[in-house]
Amino acid sequence: VSRVLRKCGQYQDLMCLCAGYETAFTYCSAALHGKGSRPLGEPLFHASPDVETLRGRRFDYTMVLDSDTRVEPGVLEELLRVGDAHPASDIIQPAIKLACDPDDSAFACLEALRQGIFGPMSQVQTGFFGKSPFFGKGLLRSDSYLRKVIGGPEKPLDLIPVDVLSHDTFEAAVTSTLYVPDVYLVEAPCSNYASWSEREMRWNRGELILAMYFFPKTFGALMRGLQRLFIGKELVRTECAHVEASLQKLDKISLYFGHAALRTMSMKLVLLVYVGTAGLVDQCYPLTPLVVVLSLVIFLPKLAVATPTSGCACVLETVGSLLQFTPEAVIGSVRVLRAAWGLALGKTTWVPQRAVEAEFLSSDPWLHALRYLWVYSLAALFGSFQLSRCAPASSLGLFLVFVAVMILPLFVGATSQKCSSQPWPLSTLLLQGQTVADEEGPGAAQEQRGSAPPEGQTVADE
Repeated sequence: VSRVLRKCGQYQDLMCLCAGYETAFTYCSAALHGKGSRPLGEPLFHASPDVETLRGRRFDYTMVLDSDTRVEPGVLEELLRVGDAHPASDIIQPAIKLACDPDDSAFACLEALRQGIFGPMSQVQTGFFGKSPFFGKGLLRSDSYLRKVIGGPEKPLDLIPVDVLSHDTFEAAVTSTLYVPDVYLVEAPCSNYASWSEREMRWNRGELILAMYFFPKTFGALMRGLQRLFIGKELVRTECAHVEASLQKLDKISLYFGHAALRTMSMKLVLLVYVGTAGLVDQCYPLTPLVVVLSLVIFLPKLAVATPTSGCACVLETVGSLLQFTPEAVIGSVRVLRAAWGLALGKTTWVPQRAVEAEFLSSDPWLHALRYLWVYSLAALFGSFQLSRCAPASSLGLFLVFVAVMILPLFVGATSQKCSSQPWPLSTLLLQGQTVADEEGPGAAQEQRGSAPPEGQTVADE
């Protein structure tokens, strides 16, 4: 009936309905949740035959998916077997695989290739830490989730802040998540740079809201002060006992995963400040910082996953990453600042990803790329011209970033074309790279599955 917590609230209400509850008891306090609250005792769902069928069924598991997520045959049964073999795990998190075909864009194939190459690194990371984040799509153990996250009518927990977009961070904080790397759900990647950038904008806004709760006395106080200044009120309190209760359950590893996106966003701002001020200092080796950063971020990770069969795919992904992510020092920083500005003004709406992709497909990709990025390219052209006239050699890093921003529309227009329409070597490498990623990424061990691992051992360790 109400859309409290959006997607997360929908499957929470579904769990409550299946547990026998017919009316709302969570997120009913206006003092805690403001306009995001709902009336106590409000029906969870409108009356329908489906609601009558589900009421009180008490399912053991609840499968959470997005509308564009595809479940391959046999995957759900495998997840149920893993869940039964690990009763201490509250969430069974499968791997996420991005799939594309020759009719998809080159950008989509590049995204799928990148995800396939770096898939083993996620497996190593979760195995090393012995813990996994929750990706918002997976198998939830219903009774554990009800007990740890939702609560009951006598004592509702409301552990997830009502205004957060990244609800999975709080869910992973209070539950035990098991990562299953050899079972995967299939998703379609973004078809062009514009939709990818809009998705990043939405995620940045969600991470900034999380930061208000992670750091309520610093960043939270700053954003609440800006909201009072610009719109005359605080949208939602970020210093609440029920939120602090969930944050106190975050250990160091959970905080490491929870702050991952915030670290990436902060690095973009720091990198922009560095390349912008490096020219003020005389450097004996001005290219050294640039080489070190590129090596650590782009080149060295490939050495951990590269094989003789994936060499060409790694080279192709490296070139694509250089063209796509070098401008992020500028464009990514602007994206973060725009997200923060929208949060301060209380404007938390965004353009749906499907609408961006539909608009891109209905117009000429080259003209759309230029219309989407012309401000950045023009500013970069002016900046590089000024640097070439009067800046010292130590500003070479900033000059290279400006050049990457200038040519970004060419990359966007070219990668918006169908993969099959690319020049012969490139189209072949993209499709072969996707095959290599399928062989080495999530799902590669599906045919090698044996018995369940011993109790207490993660599937990633096995």
